[in-house]
Amino acid sequence: MDRYLSGVNHDEIRSIDIDNEAVVDVRYENHPGTAVPAAPGLQSFWEVSSEGVGTQTLWWDIDAGNWTVVAMNADGSAGVDADLAFGLKIANLGAIAWTVFGFGLISLLLGGFLFYRGIRPPMTVELPPPSQPRPPMVGEPRATDVDLREYIDLDQPPVREQRATS
Repeated sequence: MDRYLSGVNHDEIRSIDIDNEAVVDVRYENHPGTAVPAAPGLQSFWEVSSEGVGTQTLWWDIDAGNWTVVAMNADGSAGVDADLAFGLKIANLGAIAWTVFGFGLISLLLGGFLFYRGIRPPMTVELPPPSQPRPPMVGEPRATDVDLREYIDLDQPPVREQRATS
């Protein structure tokens, strides 16, 4: 493209600012020159092209790479007045949208559940009494601790049982 337009007076769009689907600002870079290019319809290097009188529509299955869009008069003369609109079609956009919607819905439900769990008062459950007594706390007397001093005469020597051996 640089070789084709070399020495030809033309403008190159450097940036386009868009706000709410309307073009706010377009910045051009002018490339001065006096040469007149050959008719663009006779060139073989175009990937796709469209020409004729009135509104033209160009469908293009774009590949990866850097591309240049050129709007010219059919004879290559100066003075192009064009009203251009661009659009694109994204493959599997419906599946992508439903997937994003699904993740959003799951996130919303999970967030609501976690919010509900965080603000509701804690549940109190009446538990039945345990079937076995709980272990005693440190320093707490146990139910099996019995003061045997009143039953044993500490002044008498202990009695040892003798077992007969055979």
